[in-house]
Amino acid sequence: MLAESSTKSAPMPSAPRAKSTTVKPATKPVAAVAAKPIAPAPAPVPAPTAAPTCPIIASVRRLSYTVDENDLDACARAVGSLISLAPTSAIQSAKVTRCKQGITNKLLRVVPPNAPTYLVRVYGHGTDELIDRDAEVRNMAYLARHKLAPPLHARLNNGLVYGYVHGVPANPEDLADAKVWPAIARHVAEWHGLPLPPTAHPVPGHQADEVEQVPALFATLDRWMAMVCKSFPSGTACHLSIADLAHERAQLESTLLPPSRVAFTHNDLLSGNIILQYAENSDEKVGSAPHSVRFIDYEYGGVGFAAFDIANHFCEWAGFDCEYWRYPDVTTQKAWLREYLAQEQKVPPSDADVDAWQSTVAAYTLAAHLYWTLWALVQASVSDIEFDYAGYAQLRWAEYTRWKATRRPPPPPAATANASAKK
Repeated sequence: MLAESSTKSAPMPSAPRAKSTTVKPATKPVAAVAAKPIAPAPAPVPAPTAAPTCPIIASVRRLSYTVDENDLDACARAVGSLISLAPTSAIQSAKVTRCKQGITNKLLRVVPPNAPTYLVRVYGHGTDELIDRDAEVRNMAYLARHKLAPPLHARLNNGLVYGYVHGVPANPEDLADAKVWPAIARHVAEWHGLPLPPTAHPVPGHQADEVEQVPALFATLDRWMAMVCKSFPSGTACHLSIADLAHERAQLESTLLPPSRVAFTHNDLLSGNIILQYAENSDEKVGSAPHSVRFIDYEYGGVGFAAFDIANHFCEWAGFDCEYWRYPDVTTQKAWLREYLAQEQKVPPSDADVDAWQSTVAAYTLAAHLYWTLWALVQASVSDIEFDYAGYAQLRWAEYTRWKATRRPPPPPAATANASAKK
């Protein structure tokens, strides 16, 4: 509202007015105007529907606690006390060990006396951009319900607390051991036989427990590709051409035909994520063959292509040194796949089935190399973990281009081949 002026002007004297001689014009009758109908009031806009929460994720305890990376041991004990994993006196005297296998996160093993061992995972710097943490929680809780993972005790602001899997971590040589790989093949089939889980990100208006159907592989590649472009605006990432990477990503789907079947997949079956169990509740190697195996670290898992999971595992026979001559030969691939299919189908597979799977796995090997090339380039730009991510990206990309041309592993080094011939 405008305020009225507080100063008034004095009245001016008016001059005498002349008499008006204006003649009014004749008026025409005005036609009646029909009244316009009144538009109905617009219907109220409904409030946006909130996205439902995945019931499996909602079932996991959320602890508002941030692990201080400058005081890891004390924090690892503190979270165990906060969620009552052991008596306070046992927690205070617990032995805390830093596990060194991981190159994505920091992992702490806590061993309270006379109480179950537990693990505290602290997310690596920048890895929330790489990894869907809601999907990781969904994976762990879902697998625990199916007795394929340890219990997930709590979700922290920057990590997780969960149970410990007893056993001996495999090494790359174990993956090629005929006393070991059949158990791995059968356990992969056990994973791939699970029903698909509910989506970690339910859509508004849909059921919270709606089953996830679409493999995440290509969306993940595209997300990481965008991150590489953003982190390396010069067009070169760790001496690799981003244009070449983008071209291969664009062409990849056409090379993966026929597509693999969809399953619940691990997607990171390197040797350190495979636990060989030789005796009950033991971390010792007893005898020559494990009685069972278990998989750990589920952050890259989810709904995916079964052939990608197997191809990626075959690539991991090479270890972090990327000795790709260790990738299984065709005969070993088929033997591995025969074990896998027999477990999955509960009947011996036909030769035609094994041959078809071997061909599909060979195709998805390309996808595995591109996947970890992009992953390593992103890590090179964000991670504070001591690892040569740039060098690893270069090795994976070199094998991608070599595999694309040959579809077979390279020959072993001369010294290795001569030693094998003498046996």
